[in-house]
Amino acid sequence: MNFCEEEQLEEKFNEITDQIGYLLLDFLLISLKKLNIENQVFKSYEDCKLETYGDKDFFKKSTGG
Repeated sequence: MNFCEEEQLEEKFNEITDQIGYLLLDFLLISLKKLNIENQVFKSYEDCKLETYGDKDFFKKSTGG
């Protein structure tokens, strides 16, 4: 393998490494968005339950604790 081929190979490895990094960041972003949506859904559920039951601890009551 000559110098030119090694340089091209190194450039390809750098490009692949960058793309993998972007892919991992995309996975992280999607996961955080999903957690945020789930948190919003749970908060809406909690608000509805608080309107229904008032200040009682409805989670303890529903789990039998």
